Amino acid sequence: MNTHALAVAYDDLLEVAGRLDYGTLGNDTRAAVDWLVAHLVLSDPILIAAGQQVLDGTSPTVDNHPAVERSAIHALTTGCLYDQRVEAIRDNARRLIEVPGAIPNEAGDTHVTLVLYDRNANLAHQGTTTWAELIDQRASLHLPGHTRTLRDLVHRRG
Repeated sequence: MNTHALAVAYDDLLEVAGRLDYGTLGNDTRAAVDWLVAHLVLSDPILIAAGQQVLDGTSPTVDNHPAVERSAIHALTTGCLYDQRVEAIRDNARRLIEVPGAIPNEAGDTHVTLVLYDRNANLAHQGTTTWAELIDQRASLHLPGHTRTLRDLVHRRG
């Protein structure tokens, strides 16, 4: 599968995250940045595992509940410095880009079960999509949306 759009989306996100002067953020902005960055660190391994399931020929599932759990977000934000969390996103991005790159185009039609929760850990969506659609949405909607949010938070700085 072609991973160019996914790589570009991660490059944009990481560029904004790398420019952020974390030490100058106000408490509310810092809390919002912490949640967003931790959510990304926790969500990418879920997608990597689903991609591996596609490669293995098993039925992939994406359940993002671990990436929105308050205790997991808190543990990550208190246990790692901001720069370490951004580096974790970079490492996960490399791994996530490699997985779809190894998946043959015809496997892009593999159905993926989705169980998605919002930031308050409430069930937001349950259904199916294809692997190709999931990666396309990650590259064209999810990552750019997170990048815009991060950019807006940086400009707010309060």
